[in-house]
Amino acid sequence: MGFSSIIMIAKIIYSVLVLGYFSWLDLKYRDIPDKLVWGSLAIAFILTGIDYNGLIEEFGRYNPIILLSSLIVSIIMVLIMVMLYFMDYFGGADVVVLSELLVLYPFYGLYEYSIFKYVCIIHLPVLIILLLYATLSLLLIFLIRGLYVLIRYYDLLPRELSFIRRIALSFIGRPVRIRDYLSMKHYYPLEVFEETGGGGVKRRFRFSFSISEEYYEHQDRIRGLLEKGLVNADDYIWITYGIPFIVPVFIGFLLVLLLGDYPVVALFGIC
Repeated sequence: MGFSSIIMIAKIIYSVLVLGYFSWLDLKYRDIPDKLVWGSLAIAFILTGIDYNGLIEEFGRYNPIILLSSLIVSIIMVLIMVMLYFMDYFGGADVVVLSELLVLYPFYGLYEYSIFKYVCIIHLPVLIILLLYATLSLLLIFLIRGLYVLIRYYDLLPRELSFIRRIALSFIGRPVRIRDYLSMKHYYPLEVFEETGGGGVKRRFRFSFSISEEYYEHQDRIRGLLEKGLVNADDYIWITYGIPFIVPVFIGFLLVLLLGDYPVVALFGIC
């Protein structure tokens, strides 16, 4: 086993540990300390710098133009994620972690360590395949959870919404009693209560929330409505926990280690 192989294995183990730990932090606290995120990125640069010879070897195995094109596509993807961050669709940690993976695996070297590896002149960028797997895993999670909620809470689906919107609501959220919601952490309301001028309450449904929102601010607002007698603690409210994006990214990385990009290139007949 050569030095480059040892470094690549070290990078893989490091990635699994970092993504696993970050996923746990994001699920439990919905927050990853900045010092951990930036520290892990710095280590990624160090590991890739040590693996300099391995990167040079890749230019001997693959067409340099194809490698550079793959790198450019991955960089563009990260820039798109940066744009989405400024639009409040992704957290800063998500963008930094994806940048870290790009630094660790800028070319195709990771595919050589996939369990179902194969020889191919043309591969797809690691980051693109990882994000594809992450997205598909996220959709699968929503599908399974959505079917469960749809069956169990069908009678609680708001009839004023269209059929499609009711289905969408069941796939991204679930109903709980207000009294229970007020003691839950990191859950965000999909059903928003607003006071009307006549001393009543109007409710509206939404299908997303901003990552800049604080869940406890919503709970404080509902407590205020409870004190005024405008809502009942036994009423139901639709809420969502959401799934931190680091989690499907972790799943996507594990799938890359298992499958490489073979399912995609085989589907489109690239190789």
